Amino acid sequence: MKNFIITLFFIICFIISKSEDVLIDSLKKQLKIVVVEEDKMKILYEIAKIYADSLPDESIKYAKSYIKIADKKSYKNEIPSIYNLMGEAYFYKKNYRKSIKYYKKDLEVLEKTASLEEIMFANYNIASTYKKLGKLRKAIEFHLKSLKIAKELNLKDAIMNNCFILYKEYSEKKDFEEALIFYRNYIEIRNSNFNIKKYKEINILKKELKINIENKKKVLQEKEKIIKKIKKELKETETKKQEIEEEKFNLKLDSLEKAIAIEELNKETKKQGIIIKDKDETVEEQKNIIYIFTLFSIIIIIFSILLFNVYKKKKEANKILSKQKKEIEEQSEELRTTNKEIKKKNKQIIESITYARRIQNSILVPEIEIKKSLPNLFILYKPKDIVSGDFYWFNEIEGKIIIAAVDCTGHGVPGAFMSMIGDSLLYQIVNDKKIKNADKILSELHNGIRKSLNQEETKNRDGMDMALCVIDKKERKVEFSGAKNPLIYIHNDKLVQIKGDKRSIGGRQKEKERIFKRHEMKLEKDTVLYVFSDGYQDQFGGEKNRKFMIKRLKELFLKIHKKEMQEQKKILNLTIESWMMDNKQLDDILIVGIKI
Repeated sequence: MKNFIITLFFIICFIISKSEDVLIDSLKKQLKIVVVEEDKMKILYEIAKIYADSLPDESIKYAKSYIKIADKKSYKNEIPSIYNLMGEAYFYKKNYRKSIKYYKKDLEVLEKTASLEEIMFANYNIASTYKKLGKLRKAIEFHLKSLKIAKELNLKDAIMNNCFILYKEYSEKKDFEEALIFYRNYIEIRNSNFNIKKYKEINILKKELKINIENKKKVLQEKEKIIKKIKKELKETETKKQEIEEEKFNLKLDSLEKAIAIEELNKETKKQGIIIKDKDETVEEQKNIIYIFTLFSIIIIIFSILLFNVYKKKKEANKILSKQKKEIEEQSEELRTTNKEIKKKNKQIIESITYARRIQNSILVPEIEIKKSLPNLFILYKPKDIVSGDFYWFNEIEGKIIIAAVDCTGHGVPGAFMSMIGDSLLYQIVNDKKIKNADKILSELHNGIRKSLNQEETKNRDGMDMALCVIDKKERKVEFSGAKNPLIYIHNDKLVQIKGDKRSIGGRQKEKERIFKRHEMKLEKDTVLYVFSDGYQDQFGGEKNRKFMIKRLKELFLKIHKKEMQEQKKILNLTIESWMMDNKQLDDILIVGIKI
């Protein structure tokens, strides 16, 4: 079964990879057929766009054909997008000089015809490419132009990104005074965005979710009432049908009993006729005929009356059944309408939660940004639901790198709310309060959670488990503190587990002050660190449908720790997918691996 699932996985990957080839073949066939120049340009652009990152040489070939037609037809407004595409293609080829050439052509045309926002992005592309060439002065020049336009348009995300990159670039130039100015601007905008915009969005989302859940409860209650009413009426209808059937059976039984009585009476009459036959045969025959005729007439009358009564009752029963059938059909229509409303509400709830995922993802530092400080790193992040109760946290301050794997109470929407509170508090602790010791960060976070959720008065027990490392690359040492979750590190094929404290962050506190233990260790060369939540090891699966367990996870870490970090991530992901088999994912999964 395991081999079959792995084979099926690779077949699906192969089919997906072939779908792009099928699309390109289709576009190339259309290109041979179409006559109108405008249509040819559209097809050439699509092919160049698909090839841009995978086969840049092919992308450039089709882009040049596009430019040839555009120049011939004087389609000047169509040129910027294709120049930008060629800039991307040369960028993927690592031919950064030609990439800059076409990015500048794109900018030259955009400055005459396009919006300021497009000009801003064009300057940003040129700056990023100059940085790849190692020309910091030019990179800074174009980043400053991009920043100036972003400020004119009041695009806070663009201002923040440019400020952060300029901070990095001035730091590389050793111009720390300018670097500090841009870093402060970056922090100011980030705080503003999170504290104003994010909290507003979260509050709106909370209200929408609360209203949607209340509406759903009302709809479900109404549905239950309708179902109970229908069940009751169906039961009454069934009882009436049984009564009609019993009455019909009793009528048939009465008719049969009367027929038997008549038969016995006829026999008795025949006996009497034989006795008096000798006295007056002729008179007796006439009497018998009259008697028999009378009895037969009575039987016919009685039987007719019985048939009429049965017909009348059957007709009444059919009317009742017809009425009830109509009522059931009307109730069925109401149920269908109710189900449509429920589906609509469910869709609205799912849309709201999907929007919440966008908010949650925005607080996570992109893996590509973390790799600038920790190049040998992977993050395996698999939420159980649309939004997650697990999250990772990263920051670099005053030469120290702080990274954590956090597991909040629950998963889905409740877990996601906790993750946003945790991220905000960590940011304040590290960046505002300048706390950089692992144990003190956990203690401050514990106090912040209890205060934010007012746990002293409400008796709320929500919180989080986590493993947090403070890495000093210059001194080659690491501090670790954990709330229930451990740190695992491997050096010279020897695995060591440092357990976290037995208490969580937040929730009940019996002791006067919650203090966490700080572990310190020297970082030898080629040491691999792993921090993680409990979702991976608690997943049910395998042939005996049991938990994966920490022991099996340790064995897997030992087996793969010498491989490239991205390959480790793929192996971990494929292993847990294969392990699950037909089981659903039970909890959010998060593993962070770092090689120093």
